[in-house]
Amino acid sequence: MASQLVFEVNAKDLAARIGKLEINGKTIETPTLMPVVNPRKEVLSPRELHDEFDIQLLMTNAYILLRNDELKNKALDKGIHKLLDFDGIIATDSGSYQLMQYGNVLTSNEQIIEFQNSIGSDIGSFLDIPSMPDAFKARAREQLNLTLARAKEAKEKASFIVNAGIQGSTHLDQKLVVSRLSAKR
Repeated sequence: MASQLVFEVNAKDLAARIGKLEINGKTIETPTLMPVVNPRKEVLSPRELHDEFDIQLLMTNAYILLRNDELKNKALDKGIHKLLDFDGIIATDSGSYQLMQYGNVLTSNEQIIEFQNSIGSDIGSFLDIPSMPDAFKARAREQLNLTLARAKEAKEKASFIVNAGIQGSTHLDQKLVVSRLSAKR
């Protein structure tokens, strides 16, 4: 079943918008704070974030879950919402930052998409290819083309709302391509 997304704009000023975002029947007001939770190193639990700070949306890293057998099995068995004890909207990241940081990740685009499908991510990410700010235009274009191919694969296979990072290094003519593709979901 594909995720459902509705965004209602209540007010705007220039490029800023205040509104309501509904994903899979869960509604949050925007703009909103989206804390990142690492289930291996919780500073505050998702339950505390919700109860004490009224957080309705959070992010965690699907790649970290996938690479830790204990967390992976719990996430596959319980689903991401029960694993984190959070019934709000959960966004998951794909591991692209690790790719940029360490030069490699031990997963494929298809595998990370399927994992996020299996654990019930509300918003998920494909394995995009981040370009460094000083990347030559030809290299940034090559990385962007691979990102676009992976975005298309996610669009076809994901049951979650696909979050598409804007890539293309500092070359503005290339940045618009991914943002246009993600807007069509």
